Amino acid sequence: MLTNHHIMLSPKLLVTSLIILLASLAKAEIIDGPANFRAAPKGTKLISLNDGIQVNCFRLENGWFKITFTIKITKQQYDKGRREYGKGYAVRAGEKLFDLHDKFIGVAIADVPDTLTNTQSYGDNRSGKSFQTEFFGYVAKTNIKENSIPENTLDSMYTANNHIDYNTLKNFMLKGRYENQHVIDKFLPKFTEYCIYESDDNSAGYRIGLVFENDELIAIEHSRPLKIVNSKEYVILGRNKIFIVKRPASLPVNEFVKKMNEANEGAD
Repeated sequence: MLTNHHIMLSPKLLVTSLIILLASLAKAEIIDGPANFRAAPKGTKLISLNDGIQVNCFRLENGWFKITFTIKITKQQYDKGRREYGKGYAVRAGEKLFDLHDKFIGVAIADVPDTLTNTQSYGDNRSGKSFQTEFFGYVAKTNIKENSIPENTLDSMYTANNHIDYNTLKNFMLKGRYENQHVIDKFLPKFTEYCIYESDDNSAGYRIGLVFENDELIAIEHSRPLKIVNSKEYVILGRNKIFIVKRPASLPVNEFVKKMNEANEGAD
């Protein structure tokens, strides 16, 4: 939680609990719909998703986003899936879909292959169980609202402001559920880094990391493209890149980048 200076399937769909956790920590993008959710880029249309619903986007590839979203199902649907299909619930054409807050989010326009879903139950008999199905597929780039993509928001904020500090970014970080990693401060006590994780199933790294020296934004670590002008970019351990948006006050830039590499190496 952010309070003052502390924020606190691939095609085979072998989804681990870690990947689900990282996806849940990523910024939720918003559908510009109605949008056709497909099995593959330009593939079979499976679900018509309503405008305004939240999804998690993987990296953009050739004009298509791989996305995930989750629906609530009943115990009866869960049991039927286990009984008839040997696994989770199978969504069929014509079925209305509801998210975990019972909001109507779309309609299945074809049977959804079980290779594109992951069904799980949570809780126990004493506290009460819940049942849900997660979907993995694709939508066109034009079906994600541009202003819901955090990289676009950062680009716009940086272009519009000559000075960016903690207070400027506080609401942005709250909305995106950024967390203080408490890693860089072990190497540089005056520094903090607030991050969201990459959704990519082949990466456990940060999607965006905002590095502050006291209240001043010093650097932006990123795994996806950014357009921060007039800022030098460095590679961090061959994984992410980092823009230096302001020279650190307490040490040279090259020494700062070295410490960032040491911090990331120690976090792996």
